[in-house]
Order: sequence, then structure tokens, then C-alpha cells
Amino acid sequence: MDKKQTSSELSQAELPPAQEEQVPANPPSRKRQLDSDDDAELRIKRARLTRQNLARFNKMGKKKPSDPSDDSGSTKTISTTASGLAIQARKNGILEPRHSLPPTNLEDLHERHARSRETASPPESVYKQYTKRAGQARNETTMVIETSGRLLKEYDDEGYAREFNQAFTGYPKDVGFNNGLSAPQPDFVEGLEMEEYLPFPIDEYIAGAVLYKNDPGSVTLPHIAGEWKGPTGDMREAEL
Repeated sequence: MDKKQTSSELSQAELPPAQEEQVPANPPSRKRQLDSDDDAELRIKRARLTRQNLARFNKMGKKKPSDPSDDSGSTKTISTTASGLAIQARKNGILEPRHSLPPTNLEDLHERHARSRETASPPESVYKQYTKRAGQARNETTMVIETSGRLLKEYDDEGYAREFNQAFTGYPKDVGFNNGLSAPQPDFVEGLEMEEYLPFPIDEYIAGAVLYKNDPGSVTLPHIAGEWKGPTGDMREAEL
């Protein structure tokens, strides 16, 4: 063995580990494959998340029908989307105003609206304050609070009542015009209580006259029902 060969072998054997030729743990081709796998997994996760979000948005767009046994009426209930509700209502015989005949008492309504007020009109300052508050309402709840006190009358009659945002739990299902629809739940109704009709058993003779089941103080045969909308509300939806 000559001196040069020995020196070369010793130099190779004594190289510290840090100077040895390092083999990449993940060769470029393997790294590209891992990156591709990671991207595929990320895409799968995104797809799953997107489907979950779509399902969540669908639930938000469709309001869950209420349980007929639930008397709380705390949640607004519509069994279908707005367009589906309109179509189902039309199938049930409910026509839009432009397709409907005028009411038989239309002339009486015109005369009533043309009459002078029985009480003095509020001063201008009250109107300005009212328009300011209504104009600044940011949502439907604020609109209800700011306007209901002015739009709705108050009655001293103890037998006259009104309810807000309460589903008609005592109303029969599928009697024709409401086939396939959830229980009506307008923003407010007012009328006489069931007690005011006694001793006549109105609940036995007129189905749906008593709006809330198992409630002797229920509004019965309401005189008026109404719907509020906030600053971004849809009037066609309110009509439905």
C-alpha cells in the first residue's frame, strides 16, 4: 500500500459526520408527492367545509316549522322559502291583490278614510320625533318598539287583548288555504278574548276561532293582524 492511498483512506475515514455527504430525507420527487398529497387533503377539507357551510346557510334560509304542541311561539316559523310559500299559497287559492276582486265594503272604507279625525292631530314636533326614530331603526325589533306605540291604539276594555309574534297553535291544519303551510304567526294580532264570547262555545262551533289552544284568555276571531319590517325588509315577504 503506498503512502498516497493510505492518506486518502484515512482522510475519508476521519471525516466528521457533519462533513459527510447528506442524503436528503425526502428526495425532490418524494417531496413533490407529499406536497401533492397535502394539497389533496386540504382540498378535501375545504370541500367538506364548504358543504357544511352550504348546509348551514340552507338551514338559516329555511325556518324550521314549529311543533303544533309548542305554545311558546318564540320563533318565527315558515314551512317553505318565500318563493315556495307564495306558490303554495296560490295553489291554496290565495290570490295577489292585482288578481283579487275588491272588497264588498270598499266604498265604506273610502268614506271612513276621508273622514276628519275625532281627536286633535299631534303637533309637528311629535311627527318629527316619530320620523327620526323610525328612520334610525337598524333592525325590525327596534322598528316594532319605536312605531307600535304610535300605530296601535290602547284600549281600556279588559276583554280586548293583543299578542305579538305568537304562532296560532289552536288553528287547524290543511283546511284549504293553509294546506302544506305551517301555522300563521303574524307580528301582532288583536281582538276579543275567548271569555268575552261565553257562554257561547265559540271554539266548538268555529274551528280556529280561538288562536291559542288551552288558553281561555286567547285572542279569538282577531279584528286585525299586522307585520313589521325593518329598514331592509321586503314588503312582498311581509304580505305573504
